[in-house]
Amino acid sequence: MSLGGRQSLVLPNGITSSSRPSLGALRKPSLGQASSAVSQQKPRQSIGARVSNVQRNSSTGSAGNRKLSTAGSSRPTGPKQDPRINDRSSNIKRLVEFLVNANYPHQISSKQLTSPSAKDFYFIVEFLFRMVDPTFHMSVKPEEDVLAIFKILKYPFPISKRSLASVGTPHTWPALLAALTWFVELLEYDNEVKIKSVGEDDMLVGMEEAERLFFNYLVRAYGSFMSGADSFTALESELSSVLETKNQALRAEIEDVSMTHEVVLKEIAHYQNSGKIKDLELKKEVLLNDVVKFRQLNENLETYKGQLQIKIEELQKDLNYQNSEF
Repeated sequence: MSLGGRQSLVLPNGITSSSRPSLGALRKPSLGQASSAVSQQKPRQSIGARVSNVQRNSSTGSAGNRKLSTAGSSRPTGPKQDPRINDRSSNIKRLVEFLVNANYPHQISSKQLTSPSAKDFYFIVEFLFRMVDPTFHMSVKPEEDVLAIFKILKYPFPISKRSLASVGTPHTWPALLAALTWFVELLEYDNEVKIKSVGEDDMLVGMEEAERLFFNYLVRAYGSFMSGADSFTALESELSSVLETKNQALRAEIEDVSMTHEVVLKEIAHYQNSGKIKDLELKKEVLLNDVVKFRQLNENLETYKGQLQIKIEELQKDLNYQNSEF
């Protein structure tokens, strides 16, 4: 498929893969991007990179909002509201469990999420967004931040600015809660991808170190490419620097081995020229001959010992016989 004039490596529809895209450093498309990014004809951008631009976009006011609206206008046809709205109690339970497990720094409970205050809502939103982009902070216009980010994440259902003005009311909170639940599902999906990607590191075990470095470079370069980059000078410089450092260490090691080799060769030449090696070889030959002689002597002595034992037994029999006659 075409993404901003580039050929994507995403599998065709109907084919599954265990290596699903992540929200992380590889900057591959996220769960909510695939269905709408195809028709936008713009370079792909990772969720982390897009979230970091939210405050800049939201600070431009209505012009920035119109730009974001254009970017997110191409959405697949489907229901006009999130079906999660109808499962309010389950959404609250899931959101509370996720926040607790993620060490949410503020007090949270199911009762609190029944009708939260605007402050509670924006605390939760900022916490979730910071799990994608740790540098993110809400601006002085949090409503615009929320609208901008959910559009960037390609949330497939509309969120009105009016609903953000009255967060905890019965007619606005179910939809906002559903949106937060969708975001939690996105983060949980990303976590699963990261867990599965750990197993993919096993393929690097059999690689040489240089191959692993180049493989990691390719992964990072592809992530940058899918985010719209056309130049990879920084990555290439980093790879070149790492390889040069390792090459310097290898050259130093080779130099040490070469010096040791030269010393050994000089010692060999010295002993060969001095005639000591020939003397030692002659002495070794003499000693080996002595070993053969001693072995032969030992065998002869064992044979003689056996003969003496036989004679002793015969003499002992004669002695016993003579004693019996007397």
